[in-house]
Amino acid sequence: MNPAQHYADAKGLDLSAFVQAANLLHVDGSWSITRWDEAVLGPRPTEDDLSAVAALPDPDPLPALKVALSQQIDAAAEALRLTLITPGSGQAMEYQEAYAEAVQVDAAIKANAAVTFDPAAFPMLSASLGYDRDPSTGEPTTDIASEARAVLAAYDAYQRAGAAIRGARLKAKAEIAAATSEVAAVAIFSGLIWPKLG
Repeated sequence: MNPAQHYADAKGLDLSAFVQAANLLHVDGSWSITRWDEAVLGPRPTEDDLSAVAALPDPDPLPALKVALSQQIDAAAEALRLTLITPGSGQAMEYQEAYAEAVQVDAAIKANAAVTFDPAAFPMLSASLGYDRDPSTGEPTTDIASEARAVLAAYDAYQRAGAAIRGARLKAKAEIAAATSEVAAVAIFSGLIWPKLG
């Protein structure tokens, strides 16, 4: 096993951070230390320590590969989601508020089809008037009821797409977790087909 990797792992450092604190040389089959920052790495190992570590078998790369592939799958899923929505916690709150207003309007219409709405009572829907399309007409929204329909339709579309992304993501991650070889894990990752959106 590479002693540099061993000591980096032991200190919870990545290899690039480790080499800033130490320098190990491998010459003619033996390891030696030319620099070692004890403030960062603790007591300096002896040459016998280095030899013992070097004699250890290399760790199985499969668990780390599985983690890396799963992280890439999560990142790809998030990138797909962001083709459908605008990122940001403030934006998420806007979506939630608009959806809550739309649900309230929809419930009121179902209770009384002749109900009218004060735009001031629905600030998020009011702010969107004319920018979204009413799914019942295909035309820009003109009132609170049509904007509510647009928001609910967008929510339903996102929910369907989000479920499809989630299903593909979880299936691939489960299959990678069960893979018994690097080749199998990479093949699962490479064969992942994301749902078509829109």
